[in-house]
Amino acid sequence: MDTSDKKRLKRTCNDIVRETASGRDSPGFPQDAIAIGANGSGDKLVLTFSDDPAVLQNAVFWWDHETGEIHKVADDFKELI
Repeated sequence: MDTSDKKRLKRTCNDIVRETASGRDSPGFPQDAIAIGANGSGDKLVLTFSDDPAVLQNAVFWWDHETGEIHKVADDFKELI
């Protein structure tokens, strides 16, 4: 997110609802995933739900838009820098 001015901030900051909706429109996107970011080429950084559908897991995953597979990036969101 580029916060150098308000115009750049608006262009570079997507929200979780928009990223998730965009992902769910894509074939192979896990319907139980919440997108928290994108790399600009179709892949998404996602969180998934635990056994309780109201609770997200701590682990962070990368969803590959070409294969539809998810890969663990970190065991905990705190590990991301």
